[in-house]
Amino acid sequence: MFRRGACPALSAPMQTGDGLLVRLATAGEVLSADSVRALCDAARRHGNGLVEITARGNFQIRGLTEPSAAALAQDIAAMELGLRAGVPVETNPLAGLDPSETANAAPLAAAIRRAIDASDLKQRLAPKISVVVDGGGAIPLADVAADIRLDAVTATDWLFSIGGDRQLARPLGVCDTHAAPQLALVVLEQIAALGPEARGRDLDASPIFPLVGEISGRTEGGASAARLTSDSPSPLTDGRFAIRVALPFGSIEAGELNAFLDRAGEIAELRFAPGRAAVLLCETEAAALTLRGLADQARLITSADDPRARIFACPGTQGCASGFIPARAIARDIARELPADITSLHISGCAKGCAHPAKAAFTLVGTENGSELVRDGTARQTGDHFGKGDIARRLAGLMAAGRQGNSSVKSARLFEQASAGD
Repeated sequence: MFRRGACPALSAPMQTGDGLLVRLATAGEVLSADSVRALCDAARRHGNGLVEITARGNFQIRGLTEPSAAALAQDIAAMELGLRAGVPVETNPLAGLDPSETANAAPLAAAIRRAIDASDLKQRLAPKISVVVDGGGAIPLADVAADIRLDAVTATDWLFSIGGDRQLARPLGVCDTHAAPQLALVVLEQIAALGPEARGRDLDASPIFPLVGEISGRTEGGASAARLTSDSPSPLTDGRFAIRVALPFGSIEAGELNAFLDRAGEIAELRFAPGRAAVLLCETEAAALTLRGLADQARLITSADDPRARIFACPGTQGCASGFIPARAIARDIARELPADITSLHISGCAKGCAHPAKAAFTLVGTENGSELVRDGTARQTGDHFGKGDIARRLAGLMAAGRQGNSSVKSARLFEQASAGD
């Protein structure tokens, strides 16, 4: 018997519209290209061949049955990937290699994992409890929500917060590297004491330990200055170079990913990253540049300017029993016409908003009564009726016209035209 809300691990696949789904805790783990090829082969052998990288950087395999999920678990166990289990303690996938980071988060994250493993907390905490240790740098974890956050203030001091991403989490104080693991354990114990479904956001907001340092005067180090995209390879402290490639809407056919890996023979190692992406490490800058070209040919996202990087979409009716619209199909169509000044667009098959729980400039939500469009909100909010028909074409026209002005009369007219497909 598995608890409600548990993540779809190998031992507890989750039922979806296209079969069972399994999620592997690959975020930040060091993998070889051969290991990822083996995972893709297993996805084709046991599932429907569709694989995904999640917003947190985990790897998902879809379209399984109960017998094939059991066979998949055996195959993955034989791969000996060394993936961590238990409470996720997440870091920048380039921690310790990134010259722009404020602090190397890897040793602190390892110390927190050891402290958790030495306790009985894993059995008492909610299934989705997580800890983020963000040292800043080229791949900051500012947008990754967690029950406990430790954000680097200096090389040795960390802002300790609970219940959210960097913007929304509640700060409790600043601690040093030595004290942080025990403080994390204290807070996790307090969360567990609230019950098996409690989360960091449920704790009282008052500080649990004294403040050390001035929170309001903290800096973010190199985090905001050097986000890693594939526009140019990033040099690492060990002499290698890294590029970041993302999957369009986080999804790809396993055969297509394998074909890219087969052509890209100079990958030293691969690390899945937040933002439905992979960081590819190469021995030379020339190899990284070649790899970027191959990723372009494979229609992966290699630039922050790619409009697909601003669109979030779940499978919708093509892979989820809760979906009312083919979200990714609509997303692919709208990407060709997405205005450059639309910062974010979320296409959600239903009101759960799994692909992007946060606000977006525009959110199109499928409902049993047709689609709704929410401006500057989430899929859980009520929007304007959008109707049926050629959703992608009308959505593109609406956004293109709406950015020229937002008067109530004009907006009403635009929505009236958009709903004409009923």
